[in-house]
Amino acid sequence: LLALLNAACSNFTLFKVGQSLDRDTMEVFNRMQEASRRLKGDPRLYQGSLAIVVNDVVKDDRNSTNREIKTKLTPFLYKGSFLMIMFSRVFHVLPFPTIESPQYYEYLRSRAGKIRSLQEAYRSGSDFRKFFSQILARIILEDWSPMDKDHVRIRLRALYTDIESAVWRGQGGGE
Repeated sequence: LLALLNAACSNFTLFKVGQSLDRDTMEVFNRMQEASRRLKGDPRLYQGSLAIVVNDVVKDDRNSTNREIKTKLTPFLYKGSFLMIMFSRVFHVLPFPTIESPQYYEYLRSRAGKIRSLQEAYRSGSDFRKFFSQILARIILEDWSPMDKDHVRIRLRALYTDIESAVWRGQGGGE
């Protein structure tokens, strides 16, 4: 469920794997597949992409590593899959060179620039906190009803609380 929480509110998710996608990693992806069907109904959900980070890839093996991982992810590239739902089918394979090499730091620097250039997902820290709290509460309560209905209920509850003030003053106390 941590992957669900991360994908629901992040605009970029890093997922670290070994040289290839082993059985444990494929099991994590299967669990993500199950979780992806739970939270839904809010257009702010799942606006990010997935980056699969592969460590210690020598330069000559980059293309084959990239091809192998994309081939193993092919079963998850159908409508309704976690890659389609949680990451809008946008995923990248980032084959990092060995950490001792100068190429590692060059590659890291080039990727860091791309990460910094991502569009901000939230207007403010407060907006993120509210959204994150709502998602976290739903996961803890295992409430999988569409989020858009909850958002409307929360807004109506706030309006109902402020209705008297709004009528008398012509304004609400709200957000």
